[in-house]
Amino acid sequence: MHKVKKPYPAQLLVILSLLVSLLYTELPVTCFAAGAGQTTSSAALNETQRQQKEEGDRLTAEADAAKQKADELVLEGKLNRLNSDSADIQLFSQTVHLSMPRNTASYTFRIPNGTVLQDGCYLNLDLHISSTLLENRSSITIAVNGTNLDTKWILSVVKNQASWWKIPVPVSLLKTDGSYNTLTITTAQRSIEGDCADIDNPSNWVRFDPDSFLHLAIARYAEPNLGNLYSYYYDNLDDGFSLKNEFVLPSNPKTTDITYMLKAASAIGSSSRWKNLLDFKVSKSEPADPNIKNKIYLGILQNWSGNANLTLPGALAENEGFLSVKGENALITGRDEAGLKKAVDFFSAPAYLNQIGGKSLTVKSAVSDISAGIKPNNSGYYTFQDFGYDDVNLAGAFHQTTTMNFTQPSDVSSGAASYVNIKFRHSKALMPDSSLLSVYINDTACGSVKLNSSNADSGNIKVRIPAEALKQETISVKIDVYNYLGKIDCSKDWYDTAWTVINKDSELYFEPGSAGVTPTLLNFPSFPTFSADNTADVMVSMPDDSSPDNLTVMSLLSVRVGQKTGQTFDYSLCSSAAKITEEDKKKNMIFIGSNDKVSLPEEVSAALGVVPAQDGAFHIANGLTLTAETLQNKIVFQVIRSPWNFYKKIYVITYDKGMEKNLQDFLSDSSRINKLSDELSVVDAQNHVTGYTIGAGAGESQKKVPLSWERIKYLIEKYTGIPVWAAGLILVLILLCLYLLIQAKRNKKRFEQNAEKIRLSMEGNSRAAEEPDESDFGASYGGPDQDSREDGAAAELPSAAETPESPIKKNGPAHFKDDHR
Repeated sequence: MHKVKKPYPAQLLVILSLLVSLLYTELPVTCFAAGAGQTTSSAALNETQRQQKEEGDRLTAEADAAKQKADELVLEGKLNRLNSDSADIQLFSQTVHLSMPRNTASYTFRIPNGTVLQDGCYLNLDLHISSTLLENRSSITIAVNGTNLDTKWILSVVKNQASWWKIPVPVSLLKTDGSYNTLTITTAQRSIEGDCADIDNPSNWVRFDPDSFLHLAIARYAEPNLGNLYSYYYDNLDDGFSLKNEFVLPSNPKTTDITYMLKAASAIGSSSRWKNLLDFKVSKSEPADPNIKNKIYLGILQNWSGNANLTLPGALAENEGFLSVKGENALITGRDEAGLKKAVDFFSAPAYLNQIGGKSLTVKSAVSDISAGIKPNNSGYYTFQDFGYDDVNLAGAFHQTTTMNFTQPSDVSSGAASYVNIKFRHSKALMPDSSLLSVYINDTACGSVKLNSSNADSGNIKVRIPAEALKQETISVKIDVYNYLGKIDCSKDWYDTAWTVINKDSELYFEPGSAGVTPTLLNFPSFPTFSADNTADVMVSMPDDSSPDNLTVMSLLSVRVGQKTGQTFDYSLCSSAAKITEEDKKKNMIFIGSNDKVSLPEEVSAALGVVPAQDGAFHIANGLTLTAETLQNKIVFQVIRSPWNFYKKIYVITYDKGMEKNLQDFLSDSSRINKLSDELSVVDAQNHVTGYTIGAGAGESQKKVPLSWERIKYLIEKYTGIPVWAAGLILVLILLCLYLLIQAKRNKKRFEQNAEKIRLSMEGNSRAAEEPDESDFGASYGGPDQDSREDGAAAELPSAAETPESPIKKNGPAHFKDDHR
């Protein structure tokens, strides 16, 4: 056997040093090569990104300038103008960018029923294009209600018509029955030769500016009636993207006049949710703004007697209301408060009002609330259809996208197990290696799945909702599909071949949570409608709430509430914190006022970040970079959860004295409102918005979901895994068993006590039987008192000390028995 020679420690050190040196000499070369490649690639990528950013910034600046120009035209009356014989309708509220090889942009509009058009209608498009577009590969087609009007090469349009393209529109193609008309613009645009080389090419763009308009030649205008009042007043030809109305209240309006006006305003907003600009005014006794055509007079009938601008009723019975329209003047009235309420409720329910063909109506019936929203359930399971979504067909080759928004139930932060389960089907012609469906939640990528033969007829992708998204009131779900057909002609849309359908029975699971979502101003102003407490009531508190300016502010807020929620709300008023009732505490609230006049309850002030104090001072929460100086000439918007009702929200709007008009201007433009964020936002005189997070504060205790019977049932089912009825049955059985056990124990104890009594009784009887009666003994054996007993004398026997010892007591029974043997 050969011995294996062990290496010495010195040899081991040499070997290790050689290995390390080899590694050291190769590693830097490898790292340097890889690093060089990465550096070059990163530099090229950064340069591309820089160029794309510069191009994007340039396009954004141009788009903003175009929008500003269009807004100026609107203000000057040169756009969205309604002349005696024509109307110019703005097509786009924002600049429209098209950057795919094939694109479609649509615009819908309504012409009031009864309008008569004449020849001379045309479309004027303000068109801008990228200089990289290929001349004979890029075209544009215009269609109205599905009929093509014209097709041209895009470059020839720009070269020959200085970016404006005027297209005649035949009157016969336009609908004048009050239904929607659709204008469709389709482009096929190429910047690079090759099959589909322009996919995701930022240089391949076409732009339509918002000063584009549709000119309608009008022979006769429609006349309004109650049935078309909403469309005639608030969706008319010259309204464009604005909503215009003036409420006229009595000279000394009652509280009910104001609250009914606010309800009507929220109804107007809910029926015109997409209108960006508001031009609202509230005046007393008579109109104050001649620039606003639509006038609504509201109040008890006696306030309007003799008004020639209105159609007045004859004699009204008690509790009867009345509605009428006369040109641009509408009347909402009643004989008394009850009748006025009936008229307001009828006006605020377009589903009823649209059925009335006449110009006046006596309202005798009380209209019920027909709003039917989704209600929270204990299970937490919902479908897309529950939120109003239908099947969505994402048709066309390459990128197709849809976005859906879902509100968390009762503004409660759902549990970590919450998820979205997207159910889909797709064309079998899609190439499985490259076709993909991706899901984004609040712009965060959460999952993807390939579109292949296994899920063509029925597929699904289930993704967890991220924890950050669960902190928001509304969750945005974006579904992006890439319908890939391989090498195709990109000038075609391929709608019939490349498609993916998102099913309406796709599921959401909101695991019931235990804490509320921190309210923010992101969706200002809105109140929970998908809630366990769905009472649609709002209390408004504003000092001097009968001044026209303050009434105008309240009407603007009410319209915005209707637009944001799509629902009509009932309102109540409270002039100061001291007058808030227990009934008010159950409602959503809005507190408005200047810093020197606003009245806030202590419970509300304790949860706010900024609270106006005396002499221009403020109570400011720790951590906020605000002071009394920085709040000068500012408007402060804040939102908190109600300290009295977990399911309600409170908005507080305070402003520096002299900023009333700024507040009106701010509320009139949704693009400004949409900049509000966080729990507190500060707005300056130039409408610049800065958001602040308050963080944990005095209102933190209000975040816990209150314990209710519904929540108890959910917790029982969650932690036991059995239905609540079964848990209840089991509990009853357990209680019954406990009762029987207690009864059995009591019976056992009672039995033992009786047994003990019997035993003691038997023992007593036994002793009595074992001890003979001494009187009987004396009678039998001739004792000393025998004669006296026979004589009937009751003499006592002598004691043991007085008599000789008895032989029976001495020897016991055995001796006695022996004597008898």
